[in-house]
Amino acid sequence: MYKYTGLAKFNFYQIDGFFKPCLSEIKVKLTLLKNCQTFLEKSPS
Repeated sequence: MYKYTGLAKFNFYQIDGFFKPCLSEIKVKLTLLKNCQTFLEKSPS
């Protein structure tokens, strides 16, 4: 997997218009994952 470094983030901001749709999609998926994880942790096993 591609690891995000400070330099990579800087490059992303440079071409923000291009990456914004992609990044927002990733953010949504991460949020869904976090919600699922939280739900699993709270539910009795």
